Amino acid sequence: VDSDFKEAADDLSSVACLPFSDMMLYYEIALRAGNRLLLRPGLHFNDYKHNSFHNQSFQPRFFSSYAIAKRQRINLAYTHIGQLLHMITSPYTGINRELWLPANQRLKPAENRMVNLGYEYKDNRIVNITADVYYKKISNLAMFGEKTNILYNSDSTEKHIVTGTGWSYGAEATLEKRFTKWKMLLSYTLSWSWRRSDSLNSGIKQPYRYDRRHNVNVLLGYQPLKGLEISLLWHFHTGDFITLPALISFKPEETFADTNMGSVPFRGSIYNRLNLNASYRIPTHGRFKHAVGSGVHAVNQSQGDYLTTIATTSRNYTTPLYQEQLFK
Repeated sequence: VDSDFKEAADDLSSVACLPFSDMMLYYEIALRAGNRLLLRPGLHFNDYKHNSFHNQSFQPRFFSSYAIAKRQRINLAYTHIGQLLHMITSPYTGINRELWLPANQRLKPAENRMVNLGYEYKDNRIVNITADVYYKKISNLAMFGEKTNILYNSDSTEKHIVTGTGWSYGAEATLEKRFTKWKMLLSYTLSWSWRRSDSLNSGIKQPYRYDRRHNVNVLLGYQPLKGLEISLLWHFHTGDFITLPALISFKPEETFADTNMGSVPFRGSIYNRLNLNASYRIPTHGRFKHAVGSGVHAVNQSQGDYLTTIATTSRNYTTPLYQEQLFK
């Protein structure tokens, strides 16, 4: 991709296939201690090669579940995951573009280590409750460097990538209540997601692009007839973080130069939508089952932000944000 968008096939050249190989082995065993305790340890081995880069890693996993009562359980899990493909998200205004790069000598595989503690109460005929708290630490993260509001050029991709660490933590809870013809499901997540690099923001931690502090889902379902179900879903989440330009020119013919990009993220607008759905299971006999469904997405005409732009309409130094939609 360069500054000139070309359409003729002869102007484009193919890129050689990425020279990499990957071998994975995984073993897991389930152990029971009486009727209450379940232990499930596992080990994941990965052997990865990319050109001259060779990486081997052992990634332990562990899950345990203890029944404290007939319908109640406590779960504790530890997960170690190596990520061989880096997803690098642009924090700047513009298209929410993401760049995918394979791990190599400079960009080591990302390592994710997460601990999760959960509680379950399950009575499928009346009410189900789940609650979890988690903490995740990520090392060898790849991120866009400062002042690099770019697509990318084939010879300069990694020059604009820096490495660092990240961590996420939070809590989530789900409540499901069933009646004769009605059901209700409520879920809420409170979460934080941070990134830090010595090359960004003077080494100070900053929120990740997709740090959505609050997530809420409310689902109401109604079954007026056998096989027919109507549901209403409301979804809400806090806006994404974006990085605004540090300087804006008032000359309309000028575009934002790379040196104008700032480094401190800014919380975007909140997002919510309302969906109405209906499904009907057609009574049939034999091997095959049939169902038909229909729905209306975003009944409340919520603004699904696809592109965030900045424009100046006067010399009062205001910088209004505009959200563009992919679909109206």
